[in-house]
Amino acid sequence: MIMRFSKEIKSWRKERALTQVNLARELGITQRAVGYYEQGLSVPKGSIALKIHKLDPARFPLEELLCIPREGREG
Repeated sequence: MIMRFSKEIKSWRKERALTQVNLARELGITQRAVGYYEQGLSVPKGSIALKIHKLDPARFPLEELLCIPREGREG
């Protein structure tokens, strides 16, 4: 999950021509945190996970961001 998320958030940001600084400002976090997400060194928690989900719900399912197993899937 971490590696998929790190690739997805970086790809999503670049598709929109955003810098890490721009995305960090939009999420209310530091550029360093965005960099950590993109490198797979950290994952968003709580309210930041919700903000990322709201950027693109189909691409960033809340269940995955919060590591909640989906119905019918073992996890």
